[in-house]
Formats: sequence, structure tokens, C-alpha cells
Amino acid sequence: MNFVGSMQPVLAAAQTMLLGKKPEDTEALRRLASDQLANPVVSQMFPDSDPEPVAAAVPPLSREEMIEELSDLCVEGIKVESSHNGKVWKVTVEGANATFATDMTSLEADASLTPLSPFHPLFRRLGESLEHAGERMPLIIGTAARDAFRAASAWWAGGGEARRIELMSELRACLETWDGAAPSSETWMAMLREASDEARRRVEQAEHVAAALRKGRLESQREAARRRLLLELGRFLVCVVDSVGNLNEIFFQQMSRRDLATSLRLERCFAKLGHNYPEWTTDLIFGIERFRVEANQNEKLARLIGSELDAALDDPRWNSVSA
Repeated sequence: MNFVGSMQPVLAAAQTMLLGKKPEDTEALRRLASDQLANPVVSQMFPDSDPEPVAAAVPPLSREEMIEELSDLCVEGIKVESSHNGKVWKVTVEGANATFATDMTSLEADASLTPLSPFHPLFRRLGESLEHAGERMPLIIGTAARDAFRAASAWWAGGGEARRIELMSELRACLETWDGAAPSSETWMAMLREASDEARRRVEQAEHVAAALRKGRLESQREAARRRLLLELGRFLVCVVDSVGNLNEIFFQQMSRRDLATSLRLERCFAKLGHNYPEWTTDLIFGIERFRVEANQNEKLARLIGSELDAALDDPRWNSVSA
């Protein structure tokens, strides 16, 4: 199993203990984790992502408003019942029913209850049951959908005015002043086109934002894989020549060797790096030099087998951009 991230050595060590290959030693795992967190090279290889700013949005419909609407609902074929404390509601629509809870305490006390949510299928059915063919209600909703993205745009076309509806409170205000007259068919169709166009634009904007975020994150993963390869390549090279003086010269010489396995492995590294000799930054040199000084002879000989280099070459993050 391969782990990717700053805690990769810790997880690998824990797996070995869990498989019974080594005795359990939680203190050793803690020390290893602390070393990883304190290692500046590791922190550069696996940087934390910056939190994406999320604009605070006012929900169009609050739980309290939904309870208020259920309380006011009085339509043939729809039955609404509430518990004595108003925390549990049973809604029946054309024979189908569900029981909802409006607070955490009720949900924890009864596993059969469902959280009150406008996205429950029963409320879609409720809305559809209120529609009648040929009606031109002043509340006009345009929708758009593509793949995982959905959007809806609501407009009010009553009383000779056209206004966008973003909140339930705004719809309530419109209903209180509505004279009951239906908008003309021309107005209704024009507003439906406008609402549908706006919903489509919202979907397109969401797609654009998601694509940009995904591209940035995938590029970050690929760059992290590149840094991992450079570190492992540098460690490999200082095991060949005990110096960080001219890593690219050592790199070239080792690719030209007759040792087929080594030359092929290094040619793969060269290809992964875009057929260019890399720039060895200060933080990479620091990590490579630290390994050169601290690793014993057996560890350096083991590095020459190339397993760590192969793992860096096969890091799944290399495929992130095309995924």
C-alpha cells in the first residue's frame, strides 16, 4: 500500500506494526510524527492548502419559515400534523407520508424521524400536487442543470411588476400585496425565459469556478510529486558521490553508465522533469545534505537499489492533471 503526504513514513510504520512484522510501539510512532512535522523539507513537499474563502450566504428559506408555511398549509389532499411541542411534524401528500423533526434532540430520541428539509422528495411531491395545467401564477421559476451543477432563479410577476425573489420573506411580502390577478401570457413567458437564462448563467459560472479550482489543486499535486522526485533523486545521487557540490553533473554521469537498471531509472527521472536538468533550490539541498550527513552506510547502500526513487516516479499525483 502506498501513502501520500507528510505522514507517509508514520503510516507505513504503523501498517508494519499492525501486520505483526514489528512489535507495537506507539511512542516510536509519535517521535516519527514529530520529526516529520519538524522537517522543513517535508513541509515544503506537502504544504497545507490555503482555505478557500466561502462567502457567507443567507439561506433563502429558514427552518422557522418552513415550519410557519407548514402551519399555514390547508389544501385538500395534503395533511399536516404536529406534535404538542411543535418539534415533530407528519406530512401526508396523496397517501405518501413522512415524519420530520425540527431539532437535534428529537432526532436523537427517535431514529425513525427525518430532518426537516425542503429537499426531501415528499416536499417536491407536495409542490407538484399544487400545480394545475394552464395556470399562470405570478411566481415564476426557471431552472438549469448540467452534470453536477443545478441552479434555479425565481421571479415575481404580479401587480404589473417584475422582481427577483431571493428570500422566502420577499415572497411573503409579494403575496401580501398580490391582488390575485394572473400575469398575461406574454409577460409570463418573457419572465420564464429571463429566469431560465439567469439559471443557466449561474450554472456556467459555477462550472467555471469549479474548473479553475480543480485545475489549481491538480497542478499543486503534480508540483508536490515533482518536489518528492527531486528530493529522492538528490538522495540517490549523494549515495553515489558523497557530495552535493554538482548534482546535475552526477545526474548526467549516472545516466551515461552501462548499469542498465540505473541509467533507465535516471532517464525516467529526466523525462519526468521535462527533459531538463533541475534547479536545486536551497530547501532541497538542505534536505539532501541532511540525509547525506545523518544516513549510515547501510542506509545509503539500500538507497542505491532505487526503491524510493521508483516510488517517487510512480507517485499517483503525477497523473493529477490528466485525471
